[in-house]
Amino acid sequence: MKKKTNNLGGKKVENKTVDKKKKTAIICSIVGLFMIGIIILGLALGGVFEKEEAILYKRNVGTKGFYKYYIEGENYPGKYAVMTFEDEENQYEIEVYLMSELAPVSVNNFIKYAKDGFYDGTVIHRIVKGTSTFQGGGYTYNSTANKYESKTATYSPIAGEFAENNNGNYKYNNISHFAGSISMARTNSYDSATSQWFISYDDYSGWDGKYACFGFIVDGEDVQKIKEIATKASLDSNDYPIKPITLKSVKIIEK
Repeated sequence: MKKKTNNLGGKKVENKTVDKKKKTAIICSIVGLFMIGIIILGLALGGVFEKEEAILYKRNVGTKGFYKYYIEGENYPGKYAVMTFEDEENQYEIEVYLMSELAPVSVNNFIKYAKDGFYDGTVIHRIVKGTSTFQGGGYTYNSTANKYESKTATYSPIAGEFAENNNGNYKYNNISHFAGSISMARTNSYDSATSQWFISYDDYSGWDGKYACFGFIVDGEDVQKIKEIATKASLDSNDYPIKPITLKSVKIIEK
């Protein structure tokens, strides 16, 4: 007597076995992907995949300031001013990043004067220690007469690119005057800036939105150099340094 084979039943058993293998494979894949995700997340939180900008100031809306991220030896693309100062003891070279995207009028004006050689041989004619102001760009020093002499600007005054100026759409420029920032100097008129500028060698928020900040010193050590020059300088009653601080040259470079 022949034994009957239940082919239909065999197929069911085979199908169940295949389905079970598929489910197991899917579960293993999901668990594997989950574990990989956990590892990647852990590495990301640990900063392995972070890529900092070489030089970048990010807006801090709460304090109207910026966060700075700097990697030595790398550069944020853009235009820079290399400024060489000299006092009786030393010569100092600092590098300033020019914020063309935030203050294009001020940056272009500064570059024109620099390329003309207007700033070469000018002096720091005003240091106000209460507001950390280190101002130059418009005076020379006559050593024979032992006095400061104004240098006539060669271009027309520019628009004041700062938030308080209602004559233009400059509400975006409320940049904080942190240590190392450089801004256009002006008279009481908002649109009166010509060649003069000032560096804030310490944080001073009193100028925020009132003066056109257009750049900043790249290296923190260079900020300290300017601060040392400013704080050690003896001043007369007009806040002029008794011993001149000369700006030997300003060179514009692009990276």
